[in-house]
Order: sequence, then structure tokens, then C-alpha cells
Amino acid sequence: MKPGVVIPTYNEQENIIPLVQKILRIVPDCRILVVDDSSPDGTAALVNELARTEDRVSCILQQRRGRGPAEVEGIRFFMNQPDVGAVLFMDADFSHDPVFIPDLLQALETSDLVLGSRFVAKGRDLRRNLVRRILSRMAAFYIRKVCGITAHDPASGYRCLRKEVFERLDPGRARSVGPPFLVELLFLCQSLRLRVGEVPIVFQDRREGDSKLNLAILLASLALPWRLKWRAEDEGWLMADT
Repeated sequence: MKPGVVIPTYNEQENIIPLVQKILRIVPDCRILVVDDSSPDGTAALVNELARTEDRVSCILQQRRGRGPAEVEGIRFFMNQPDVGAVLFMDADFSHDPVFIPDLLQALETSDLVLGSRFVAKGRDLRRNLVRRILSRMAAFYIRKVCGITAHDPASGYRCLRKEVFERLDPGRARSVGPPFLVELLFLCQSLRLRVGEVPIVFQDRREGDSKLNLAILLASLALPWRLKWRAEDEGWLMADT
């Protein structure tokens, strides 16, 4: 199953080219799409320069619309690539190591959506202080309990989906813009009773550049589970048994 890899970026000039090159070494038959939020540091220009000599790499530029719209752009792009059978999403800052891509793709043999999880057996969360690790686990527990999501690491941005999933799932239904989009997409998949799997990954804090996490994102993340729960009840979504 040839994968398409979607990488949303904003100011990732230190990381993006080494990351893309590592992905291509590990999964040489993949296609990579970088969706850049008009980074002022020239991230898109670097990717476009690489794409001139590397036909497995493409870049789309958007106007600061956030992670959600970036991933939807990636889905639409690969829906028009008949040789691509799965779409994988990952961060640009090396917190998601490409060495785990083969594990994620293999798990798609028995799942429709696979998450790279820090919180299953053999998963790890490295290079972050104790407070952030505890907060991540508390957030995962909170999301699972409020939304009825069964996955252990529901906010994981390292994930892949079978391409045919998008024929049943309209990603445009997701209304979140930033990182909360990840939880909303998972919630939509579970509402359709799709098979959700998890494989262990080692998550590491970014190598270079600044984190995009801020107070607004944190507040949106706290409100999202309740918003999804109320929306599901209002629109009559069916949730999988928990």
C-alpha cells in the first residue's frame, strides 16, 4: 500500500528538509506533501527547491489557516492520486520519528485508522519535563471520558488512514482549526464505527524551533470534548461501544 504523507508546517526551516529526506530513505515508495501556513522563515521555499529535483515531494501554500485545514488539503490532494492507498499525518519537528511509519502502515491491515501512541505498552514520551508528561496523560484521560473515545492517545498527530475511509468520512465536517482537529477527526471516525488501532511510538520533544502551543490552543482543547459530545447528541451521531 503506497502511502501519502502529509506534513503541516509553520516556521520549520530547521527541520523540514532533514525530515523529508529521512522519510524518503525509510519509505522510498511514498509521496510527501508539505502544507505550509505561509511561514515567514521560508519553509515553503526550501521544500519547493527540493521538489524541483525530487518528484516524490510536493508543497501547497495556504494562508495561516491552521492544522485542520492543512490536513484536509492533504486529504484532497491524495484523493486525486490513484496509486496512493493510505494517507499518513505527522509533525514536522521530529517529535514523530519516521522509523515508526512502517509499523503504522502494517497496522492498517486490520484497522481503518491507526494512531501512533505514547500511552500503550512499549510507547514512550521522552525529552519532556515531568509536568508536561503528566498533563498529556491527564488530557488523554479527560478526552476519553468525556467523548467516549477508546484510543489511549486520542490527541496523537501521528496517524494514518486507509484512503477508502475518506469516501465514508467527510473531513470538512470537522470544525476545529488547530491541534483540536486531531481529536475531532478521531471522534468522527469512531462515530462511523471505523476500526481504530494503535501502535507504540517514542514521542520526543522538538529538536529545533519553537513550539506552537499557546494558551488559546489549550483552552480550545479543553472545550472541544464537550463541544463534540453536545454536537453528537444534537445531530444524532452514533458512537461505538466503549
